[in-house]
Amino acid sequence: MAAPEPRWFTAILRLTGATVLQVVRANLVLARRIWTPSLPLATGIVAVPTRFGDEGRVGAVGIVSSLIVDNQIVDIDLSRRELAYHCIVVPPAGKRYDAINGPLERRIAALTGSDDG
Repeated sequence: MAAPEPRWFTAILRLTGATVLQVVRANLVLARRIWTPSLPLATGIVAVPTRFGDEGRVGAVGIVSSLIVDNQIVDIDLSRRELAYHCIVVPPAGKRYDAINGPLERRIAALTGSDDG
C-alpha cells in the first residue's frame, strides 16, 4: 500500500482548517445578529454556479458548505452546474460564487488534483 502524497495531506489540512474557521466565524456572526435586533437577517435563496461537473466533488462542496450555518445547500442541479443555497445574508449578485462555494471548490480542486473550471 502506497503512502499518501504530502500534497494530499496538506490539501486536507487546509480544507479542514478553513472549514473550522468558517464554522466558528459564521456561528459568531449569527449569534451577534440574533442578539442585536438592529442587525436584520436578510435571508434568501440564491443559485450559485459551480465549476465542478461530477457528483462527487459537487456533493463534497454541498456537504462541507452545509456545516457552515450562514449558507445551507437546498438543491443541486448538475445539468446547469448550479447549487442553490439558503443564505442568512444574501451576498451581492456578482460576489456569490466567491462568498459561498468558490473558496471550498478551490480547496477541493487542490485535494483532488483536478479542476473543471
